[in-house]
Amino acid sequence: MKALTDISAECHQSIKYECNYAPLELNGVSYSWWNDKGGKAQYFWTDGSN
Repeated sequence: MKALTDISAECHQSIKYECNYAPLELNGVSYSWWNDKGGKAQYFWTDGSN
């Protein structure tokens, strides 16, 4: 996978989130994240801003 991402201009992955009333963030506390290809936790989900 790393070799594929290294030669790709863009990579996208989708998730399906079907939890009623379960926030990704509440009162400034993040309860979910994803790890980038370097293993660093990322907390944004929609607009690309941290």
